[in-house]
Amino acid sequence: MAARSQLLYSAAAIRRLLDLPASATVQIKEFGQVLWVWVQGQRPTFVSKADLKQHFVQRRQAEAQKLTVVDWLRTPERYTVRSQQGDKDYWVTCTDGALRCTCADYQRQLTTFGRGCCKHGYAVLQHLGYSSLQTYQADRAVHASSLADPRTAHQSTSSDNHTGGQQLKLLAS
Repeated sequence: MAARSQLLYSAAAIRRLLDLPASATVQIKEFGQVLWVWVQGQRPTFVSKADLKQHFVQRRQAEAQKLTVVDWLRTPERYTVRSQQGDKDYWVTCTDGALRCTCADYQRQLTTFGRGCCKHGYAVLQHLGYSSLQTYQADRAVHASSLADPRTAHQSTSSDNHTGGQQLKLLAS
């Protein structure tokens, strides 16, 4: 399998998804939208690639809940995220509707997929009140278009009064 597949469809991810011990021997072969998975001592099974992609994101979102995020008051689009052990800090920067992180996982995703979001990025999204990267990007797109057209900004902020002020919070930042 290529590096792209190894990142998403790893034996470790299969073990987690199928609730197998870390020592379980697993073989994986790709077939269209599924993976053929053989676990030593068991019958082969098929696992959806979509399920593994969802697992990839959900695992990082779950790990993000354990992290501490600190705002940079002088630089509102920059955050420090402390590792779970508390011994390392990662910088997450929000630019152009994307989150960039200094961690190895983000760099690996960026190299492999051309984009990505690590657990530190998800921690920042949760800190800002977003449940997904897509929601954040959609709000940033609305924010960018409202800056280009002041009439749109007025329309956006008036509708925010009915949606909890999420976009108003972004316009104020």
